[in-house]
Amino acid sequence: LVPGADFYRMALPLLHDGLAPRRVRFSMQTNLWLLTDELCDLFSQYGVSIGTSLDGPEGINDAQRGSGYFRRTMAGIQRARAHDLKVGCICTFTAQSAPHAQDIFNFFVAEGLNFTVHAAMPSLRYPEATAWALSPQAHGQLLVDVLDLYLENLDKVRISTLDLLCRSVSAGRGGICSFGDCLGGYLTVGPEGE
Repeated sequence: LVPGADFYRMALPLLHDGLAPRRVRFSMQTNLWLLTDELCDLFSQYGVSIGTSLDGPEGINDAQRGSGYFRRTMAGIQRARAHDLKVGCICTFTAQSAPHAQDIFNFFVAEGLNFTVHAAMPSLRYPEATAWALSPQAHGQLLVDVLDLYLENLDKVRISTLDLLCRSVSAGRGGICSFGDCLGGYLTVGPEGE
């Protein structure tokens, strides 16, 4: 959202019309802190899918992302919802948060927020971050535990990670970049417009 409304007022029609007749879908990943009513109107007009990062209830989220992150992001979610925009969440599970998977799951159900499950991975650049990483065994157990909760609540929440895993298995090929080769299938625009 850093480029602001002027950028999106120029870029969205340029991309939409310039790539026609190909079908164009827009997606955005943002913390939502800079979301405005004007941006919401533009995103609604162009069907922009919005994703954010939220790791569960305030205490868990802010322990991982910093004090105040939860409230600022939830304010953006409420603004988006006021404009009938749906927001999906990436939930990063760490060694500290994974033991609270049920509380995190219950939070997303209570808030009516769909989410994906991401495991914190060891960092090659920052060895001190390894304490946050989930082991392969803990990640596998997390997926099993969350699947059990999900199967009991399919009418209340969507967990796209699990949906896509099942779809990939049934189709015999990966359906998203995490599960297959998508190189060349997406155009990405960075925060500075690059």
